[in-house]
Amino acid sequence: MKAAAGWRRWVLLSPVLFSSLFYPWYLGARPPLSGLFSSPFSYDSCLLSIFPFDTFSLSQTQASDPGYYSDPAKELELLIKVLKFERNSSSSSRQGESLAIGIINQKSDSISSWLAADWLALNDWLKQQPMRIYNRPIRIVDIDLDSFAPDLLEEKVRQEAVDFVYLGTLNPKKNPELLKNICRLCSKLKLGTFTANPEQLDSGVALVFSLKGEKPQIIINLEAARAQGLNFSSQLLNLVNVRKADGNTNQD
Repeated sequence: MKAAAGWRRWVLLSPVLFSSLFYPWYLGARPPLSGLFSSPFSYDSCLLSIFPFDTFSLSQTQASDPGYYSDPAKELELLIKVLKFERNSSSSSRQGESLAIGIINQKSDSISSWLAADWLALNDWLKQQPMRIYNRPIRIVDIDLDSFAPDLLEEKVRQEAVDFVYLGTLNPKKNPELLKNICRLCSKLKLGTFTANPEQLDSGVALVFSLKGEKPQIIINLEAARAQGLNFSSQLLNLVNVRKADGNTNQD
């Protein structure tokens, strides 16, 4: 549980602003396995209602350490919503192909392996649901760092045609620069990164979805996001917490 101990710093997003931004995507019928996804999504509604983010989700992973909390279903939904404000979405040249989210993990670490299993469990459900990013169906890909040599990560990511990278808990014992090196590679390959761990912002992760507490919190590392090819609209940047190059976080 030591790896989870650092997951205790949470940056708050105003509940009113969050509600006004994300309620429209909550409309519609709820699937039997999750109260979080709506089908179909409505993207044209006004942004002025309360977002009731208190329903049961497909997966909840919580270690005995109260500072650790991850919910892949909620995180995936938040990613879908946030990327609706990403300006490069219309320039995708792979319409119709699946969009792969690579879950970078270490099977030798119990929490990392647990998180990866939760994420991969979403695949069967996604096959039955019209969930899309950039008008592309979503698939979850296992990227186990223990299964190949460290210098083969780029080859593995290319082989799996990964579009986004999720970073859960990683044990840096063997390589203290592991997370930073992964983020540098993602910048090189223009792959967006996201996580549920706010402390990874300093290593170059672009998006944090913090689920601790009653309301989800969103933090964007603006410099990392741009380096990874993400171009968010000012509408989104004005409503969420933005970590700037100087390390400061704007908080509404």
